[in-house]
Amino acid sequence: MLRQGAGQQLFERLYIYILQGVSNSGDAMTLLHYMRMQTLAPLIVHGGTPRSALVIGLGTGITAGALLAWPDLQKRTVAELLPAVVRA
Repeated sequence: MLRQGAGQQLFERLYIYILQGVSNSGDAMTLLHYMRMQTLAPLIVHGGTPRSALVIGLGTGITAGALLAWPDLQKRTVAELLPAVVRA
């Protein structure tokens, strides 16, 4: 976890080093919008009424948290393979 910026521009960023490169996410406003839409877009274009959803990779939790905005979901599941990410 890395803090960047100062004052009103302060945000946190999580770097996860993987074999093919680096995955990075954080709580900057542009990242928040992107991660929320990444979750909600499949639910919006779904042909029926989605009742469950799976997010693979907890990261900062923003993507998974966006599932709470979809009231018809009866089951929300998050799978994370790295214990260090959950601890962070």
